[in-house]
Amino acid sequence: QIGQAKYNDVVAQLGPPVAKETLSDGSLVAKWVRTSYGTTRSAASSDNWTEELVLKFSAGGLLTQSSLHEY
Repeated sequence: QIGQAKYNDVVAQLGPPVAKETLSDGSLVAKWVRTSYGTTRSAASSDNWTEELVLKFSAGGLLTQSSLHEY
């Protein structure tokens, strides 16, 4: 959705970001984090994961970059 998605639409889909920062050029960088503990809720479970999504939006609110990290 790069070049099409707008910040408000992404917030409507994912909820509010855990962090956001407006850069000097007026663009916005926002981060969302999701964690799953699987069905066992055990730290030893291989189903545990954390996903960090960082998105950058233009000064006009249009998505320009995305980065996804899983660990």
